[in-house]
Amino acid sequence: MKNKSRILTMLAAGVALASCSTYNQVLKSNDHERMYRAAIEYYQAKKSDKALALFDAIEHYYTGTAREDTIAFYTAVSNFRAGDFVTSAEQLNDFRRKFSRSPFLEESEYLIALGYYYSSPVAERDQTPSQMAIMAFNEYLGRYPNSIKKEQCREYIAELTQKIYDKALLNAKVYYNIGYYKSAIHALKVSLSEYPETTHREETLYLITRASYLLAKNSIESLQHGRYLDMMDAYYNLISEFPETKYRKEATRMYEDVRRELGQTGEGAEGEDLSAESEEGVENGGATPAAAPGTTEGTEAAAPEEEQAEAPAGKKAARKEKREARKADKYPDEDAPDIRERKARK
Repeated sequence: MKNKSRILTMLAAGVALASCSTYNQVLKSNDHERMYRAAIEYYQAKKSDKALALFDAIEHYYTGTAREDTIAFYTAVSNFRAGDFVTSAEQLNDFRRKFSRSPFLEESEYLIALGYYYSSPVAERDQTPSQMAIMAFNEYLGRYPNSIKKEQCREYIAELTQKIYDKALLNAKVYYNIGYYKSAIHALKVSLSEYPETTHREETLYLITRASYLLAKNSIESLQHGRYLDMMDAYYNLISEFPETKYRKEATRMYEDVRRELGQTGEGAEGEDLSAESEEGVENGGATPAAAPGTTEGTEAAAPEEEQAEAPAGKKAARKEKREARKADKYPDEDAPDIRERKARK
């Protein structure tokens, strides 16, 4: 058995040496036709390195011929198979611009998108290749809507899109995890505005709620009132969109704590009352003014209008009193008998 195995090994080595010898002979020859046929054979056998070397050696000889697009396309595909997706994409882009009527055009556009797909990194890294791949797949589907690859393209798009959603959430959670809650809230809201259909929408809304709560809790007293109200708004957004959210218990606990901090009673779920109190708090330096005894909301709302209606009359009366006071100061005894007699004589 050992002898048989040794013989087989020697035979394989001999074949490999013969093959290398043949390849080197072809590469060094000036027979362009022979080199072309050998390059095609190596390409079909998926021996990309040897095919590339031969195609590079003969491409200038076939410029302007019927074989030019074949050599250009096979060269790009060989780079693709070798894992050089950047070079392959450049060559394929040049190919589709130069050979717009080539039978390889559809395949070249699919391979451009596929190359970007394979270049897409994990979610923790920059997702620019993922975005480029999605654009390329959509462009391919737009040009070839009946392609047999359309379902595969849609699967790739869904996978890449999910990776982009993951990246957006991870970026926002960086601020949250290090306690930069204000920046976290901004980043989370931006991620929702950019990707409203994200699969992480529920978690993102919860994180906005919790970050708002923690930001308010760790704020100075003068800022807490407004930030507590912001937290309640975030809570309402979460519960209204996901009534059965898995975060409801924790979110409600924070909400009740905020209500206690604000000194509210009852259910506290009326958004209109809270928004009105928020506006009054801002106008009064963060404190909500208390209602006067025996008044109602309608009376309070009408009071400013009554004050505005009475303001002009009050101002006129005040000006009249000031004029009379100045006159009295100038002529303090104007009504005395001697002064009246002098006025009568005049």
